[in-house]
Amino acid sequence: MLLLLANCKRQAIHHHRILQFGTIIDVTLVSNQTLAERAIKMLEHDFAEMQANWQVWKPSPLMTLNTAISKGEKIRPHPSLLPLITKATQLSRASSYLFNPAAGNLIALWGFHQDEFGRDSEPSAKAIANLLAAKPRMDDLALKNGKLQSRNRLVKLDFGGIAKGYGLALEAKKLKALGIDDFILNAGGDLVAYGQHPLRHWKIGVRKADGRGSLATVEPHDGEAIFTSGDYERYYDSTAGRRHHIIDPRSGYPARQAHAVTVIHDDPATADAAATALMVASPAERMAVATAMGVDSFLLLDWDNHLLLTPAMLERIDLTTGSDTYTLLTNSGSSRKPSTDSNL
Repeated sequence: MLLLLANCKRQAIHHHRILQFGTIIDVTLVSNQTLAERAIKMLEHDFAEMQANWQVWKPSPLMTLNTAISKGEKIRPHPSLLPLITKATQLSRASSYLFNPAAGNLIALWGFHQDEFGRDSEPSAKAIANLLAAKPRMDDLALKNGKLQSRNRLVKLDFGGIAKGYGLALEAKKLKALGIDDFILNAGGDLVAYGQHPLRHWKIGVRKADGRGSLATVEPHDGEAIFTSGDYERYYDSTAGRRHHIIDPRSGYPARQAHAVTVIHDDPATADAAATALMVASPAERMAVATAMGVDSFLLLDWDNHLLLTPAMLERIDLTTGSDTYTLLTNSGSSRKPSTDSNL
């Protein structure tokens, strides 16, 4: 009996994988066996519930809400949607609407509201122009007496640019409440980290823009999130080239300002949304958008494959061999810097 009690209390590293959000969520916990089993059961249940509630192209509370919006009807949203809508609205405004979860019709038009991405031909310029003219935004939504209505019937909510971050934030709080202080929740390379590994600090690799190999490594601080958006994540190849799911809400076309953006922030939802917004932002807009969203640490591989990063990010990362030069981004401009070695 004493031996059993000792085993139950022993701290160990526990690994588990959960398939949700269209990716594999790698769970790493430092805990005793009993608490780890409780935590994993909770995570499996919660992530499955989030997926069921926030599905945009399959029957779900979100689909029901979007249908009501398209008909101009008032509806009492599912309880899981209201705080997500509130958070998404705040971040959309801060991004100057470059992160725009109300533009789901544009994402659907490009063939990303289906299990197999793609379409046989490009969307017509007229179809794109009609959606752009409607200017769907989160500000079109109004909540009164618990019921939501949109003044714009072409609003279609799609939380693909924030759902993982928002979901990981919720579950991180619940793990802390359970008494687990050291863990990583990694959803396909987007993650939140607390505490540290029993033998060392957590160390995270920042993927290259092609998704192969590591561009840099970083040691996350307690409670930090690291999120990356890239044109290599959800895409298909057409006769006009690669079409990825991050649509510029101003042009109506897949964004062509960057191949990938990585953001570090203490709020996973903000990191998630900011990575999307910075994929869309023009070079002249990047620093202003980042500042407005409360982000000071990010790196970006631009459309010409040049590496750009902020001073705060430079202090946090070790660039891998082969990343010979980078451009330092500041509010007063940018300057090209040579990298003397891989440890900056």
